[in-house]
Amino acid sequence: MSFEFDSKPAKVEVDVNEFIMSIAGAAGKSVPSRTILNHVLGAMKCKVNTDPELLSQVMFNLLDNACKFTSRGSITFGYEMLPDAVCFFVRDTGAGISAERQMTLFDPTDGNRHGLALCKDIVESLHGEIGVESDGEGKGSQFWFTLPVEADEDDNEEAEQRDVTPTPVFEKPLDASRPTILVAEDNDSNYFLVSSILEDEYNLIHAHNGNEAVELFAEYNPHLVLMDISMPDMDGYEATSIIRCSNTDVPIIAVTAYAFQADRLRIMDSGFNGYISKPIDADHLMTEIARLLNNGR
Repeated sequence: MSFEFDSKPAKVEVDVNEFIMSIAGAAGKSVPSRTILNHVLGAMKCKVNTDPELLSQVMFNLLDNACKFTSRGSITFGYEMLPDAVCFFVRDTGAGISAERQMTLFDPTDGNRHGLALCKDIVESLHGEIGVESDGEGKGSQFWFTLPVEADEDDNEEAEQRDVTPTPVFEKPLDASRPTILVAEDNDSNYFLVSSILEDEYNLIHAHNGNEAVELFAEYNPHLVLMDISMPDMDGYEATSIIRCSNTDVPIIAVTAYAFQADRLRIMDSGFNGYISKPIDADHLMTEIARLLNNGR
């Protein structure tokens, strides 16, 4: 039986970046002394209509849970943008969770709704989903939950305008002396981050979804592809599968927020040559690109 709320959840416009920053300030005081707390902002601007008190309760519960099982190491929390939702996450390097335990982790204990079980009830009352990923005991864990994003009329008009207006795929003329990288990323803020890291050394072509990635690959024949896994219309797995039908040699790097063992195995079995986890580490990205380009096309 699910938890019964005294009243219907509120629906207030929440600035997600401000929300994450406020949680970081409050949670930092309760983190174990040998544990580092990091936070990640998934976009330059993000707003969601939800109940801020219930949202805070879920985040604090998940962070408290991470602190209990991470006496030393790191805890990273934040969010990323999905096509129709915001995905919040709390990732730790702590004790990890067995596959068997993951199956019952959100179940009530002795009939009492508290902790993770309460988080599940709250998230579902906000029309979202919640879950956990872990490679097993001693290997850390990641809790995540989603909240739907409702597009307003202005957003719909902008989307329609984008559909009929050609979008430039690169801002500078291609330099023949540089390798060309196709970056498939639907989130402009994420692309801006990648661009700021790579633009001094590489030509960059921006695909906004999987369909564009396939078309632009055929047109420009890049030296390497950075492929976001979660994109609208066609995801990174499908786009990579299509590209591999015509080119089995070009290096393709998956970019994903989920990099547990199961995800890594699926990525490497799906035609990718490597993967980069979000939040993106600039040094790791540059090293991985150099490694694959040096191995030849």
